[in-house]
Amino acid sequence: MKPNRTVNARRKAQKIADDDVARGLRTAIQSQHVIQDLYQEANGEPLEQVTTADFAKQWMADKKGSVSSKTEDTYAKRLKSLLDSLGQKTGKSMHLISSRDVRDWRDIDMESKEIQCPRPR
Repeated sequence: MKPNRTVNARRKAQKIADDDVARGLRTAIQSQHVIQDLYQEANGEPLEQVTTADFAKQWMADKKGSVSSKTEDTYAKRLKSLLDSLGQKTGKSMHLISSRDVRDWRDIDMESKEIQCPRPR
């Protein structure tokens, strides 16, 4: 009996991952491509890729009406600051955003006089 294509793809992906991890060569982006290929083969459609800008736009739309207008304005200013800080990464998949990117933005954002952050109590 012949194994199905998905099982073969998984075995191949696992072997590649095991070999490359052992050599320290597998990167997050390469791993993401393997996951996308497996998902598409298993589901017959590509894995949805959400850009950081698209996610931010949808997140703000979801907040509209569920928070006060003052909170909404604060969110919008902080989100714009974050997206400006990320530059070209906003047009790419969210998995490219690192914790360092967010920390760097936070540090700059907290120094800004334009955006007032509440002080912890």
